[in-house]
Amino acid sequence: MVAKFADLSNEYILIVDDEPDNLEVAQQTLELLHNARVKACTSGQAALDCLTDEMTIILSDLMMPGMSGFELLPKLRERTSIPVIALTAAAMLHDKEKTLAAGFDGYITKPFEAADISACIADLRAHQRQFLSNPTGIVVTVAAVSEQGIRAPHLTPGAAQINKPARKGIDAERYYYEPHTD
Repeated sequence: MVAKFADLSNEYILIVDDEPDNLEVAQQTLELLHNARVKACTSGQAALDCLTDEMTIILSDLMMPGMSGFELLPKLRERTSIPVIALTAAAMLHDKEKTLAAGFDGYITKPFEAADISACIADLRAHQRQFLSNPTGIVVTVAAVSEQGIRAPHLTPGAAQINKPARKGIDAERYYYEPHTD
């Protein structure tokens, strides 16, 4: 039986990873199995240098020398609003919470299955469609602050905070609120 993989031919994906083997596996997976256009970079600076308006998604390693994925993220946000997904070996729950709280739009652990990337992208696109259909444009972020000061997403009563819609409305831990009218 031949496996069928999601078609990502509409996506132009920038992958950033300092490990050549990881970069090649991700690139080959996206190009050969998912039909995506891919640009691969081995550092945060290289990613900033080759970023174009055509790109639709960024996959970034977190632990890179020179400029980590956490340091790269705000520099990318200054230049683009496309989703940035962490592609990382850090697989503990607190790693995921820290990564999403830092502003990444998704989280994929290495090693990954071919379907993991397309599932994450599909989820982001579903959130984007939900945002675009939200007539109020109001987005509520529910978060809590841990003892270490890291904002971890939780549904904690009383910790709601209104934020402006950002990054084309894609965020795995944001919830849409429609005000009641009397």
